[in-house]
Amino acid sequence: MRFPIFRGRLLVVALAGLVCASSLQAQPAATGPWAKVPPLTTACFTGTDPFAARLEAARASVEASRTKQVAVNKKIEEEHKNLDPMEMMDRMQQWMMDNPQEATKYMQGMQQIGADVNAGMPEIHAATTRFQTEEKDLIKRYHASLDTAYAPGYARFNALKTKLGMPLDSWSVRGEGGMPDWAVAEQDAIMRQLDQAYATHCPQWWGATAQIQAWLKTYRDWLTKEFIPFSEHLASQNAQTYAIMGTPSASWKDTAAYDGVIKYLEAVGRVYGYRRLKPQCDATDCAYFLGGSST
Repeated sequence: MRFPIFRGRLLVVALAGLVCASSLQAQPAATGPWAKVPPLTTACFTGTDPFAARLEAARASVEASRTKQVAVNKKIEEEHKNLDPMEMMDRMQQWMMDNPQEATKYMQGMQQIGADVNAGMPEIHAATTRFQTEEKDLIKRYHASLDTAYAPGYARFNALKTKLGMPLDSWSVRGEGGMPDWAVAEQDAIMRQLDQAYATHCPQWWGATAQIQAWLKTYRDWLTKEFIPFSEHLASQNAQTYAIMGTPSASWKDTAAYDGVIKYLEAVGRVYGYRRLKPQCDATDCAYFLGGSST
């Protein structure tokens, strides 16, 4: 998030009464970077789902676009920074005379920006903290819910290990020498029970209208309706200043849209990483067992 430049020599001009213009209208959330975001998947397993690769490709593309924009912005900012103070004043005076009605708006905008920062930044920080907490709580509730779904299978497996005289923290009966075939068959049945429990549990959390996607929609809405517009609102004063000074302001753009999309993609990557890789059993065999883990 960028903030108004408020350079000392520009303030000298302002204090001298050289007022200028800016509408300071909050711009709508940029559609370009968001268009690169892939639709959220409803697949339960990561192993056969190309979603993670698509997510990473989208993030790389958005970050590349942001890097290019930052380079453009830096060049324009350096050009503005290197303007001779007298030349800057002359351009400001000329713009003021050519745009008398807009001049007052610009000065009012400069005065309002500080108040907007003081009023808006605490809300942005509070919302950011809230979403971080909500994400952690969401994952905790997901694991708790999954543990509940797995509980009957775990209980059945512990009963099997007790019957066999095995420690309860053992991962599998297959690694124990001399185990009867019925015990291996019972463990496989338990593993298939756990797979079914996960399959039944999955849509409640990863479905299109389930809790994970609902939370991500709330986060995306905040980014597009609050975070990005707020930053672009503050940055609009910069863009207007560059225009007044004759720098190529049309190429200067706030990076908040890219930042918002990157934040969203990172959140999606974090929460979707909690899906299971694959079922524990295929059509013919159960290859491994995860013991008491619910992940």
